[in-house]
Amino acid sequence: PYFGLMGPIYGTLIGTAAYVIIRLAGVLHAGFRFHIPKGVIHPEWKHMGWLIIPRMGALGALQLQLLLLDRLGSGLGKNMVAVNQFASNFESVIPGIVGIAIAQSAFSLLSQSAALGNFAKFRANIATGMTVNVAIAIPGAIALAICAPLAVRLLHLEGETARLFTTALLVYSFAVPFESTNHILLRAFYSLKNTLWPAVSSVVSCSIAVAAGYMLIGHL
Repeated sequence: PYFGLMGPIYGTLIGTAAYVIIRLAGVLHAGFRFHIPKGVIHPEWKHMGWLIIPRMGALGALQLQLLLLDRLGSGLGKNMVAVNQFASNFESVIPGIVGIAIAQSAFSLLSQSAALGNFAKFRANIATGMTVNVAIAIPGAIALAICAPLAVRLLHLEGETARLFTTALLVYSFAVPFESTNHILLRAFYSLKNTLWPAVSSVVSCSIAVAAGYMLIGHL
């Protein structure tokens, strides 16, 4: 009512600032104090730089995938890109809540096991994380599919747009367990200081997604 279309943008900025301030308060409460160390150039920086490069490539491939799929979707008709984006955002709620939370909780355990060379514990932690992930994500995916009509009402969708959104959300719900489990698998590779294989798999996955989208759209 006050800022119109800019309202959600301002809200995002305010939420991001609040997120950083709350995290910073916790870090300061734990005793952290910022200071510039004497040896600014750390010997591990070079290694860290090599680890970052594949990760940057994977993120670039993901952004390119989104761009190309939006380009394909834009030729299908009015609101198609927005409908797909809405459905994708709703689908990512479950992996965002479950998958990321479990992966972040397990990351320190995985890193510790990898550093100590205790790979029996390393594999056990992965198995436990994946089991908990799947046990929560599958019911979450079912609940997401059941709640599709509620999502339609929340977004004020009507007619053909509502039908397409519901269909897209139902299809996306099948990806919930896989996307949720992927988070802990990524942390497992990172704890081994291996960012190359996740990057390669991301590039292959993005290529398959774009190729499949192109071929399927051609048959509509």
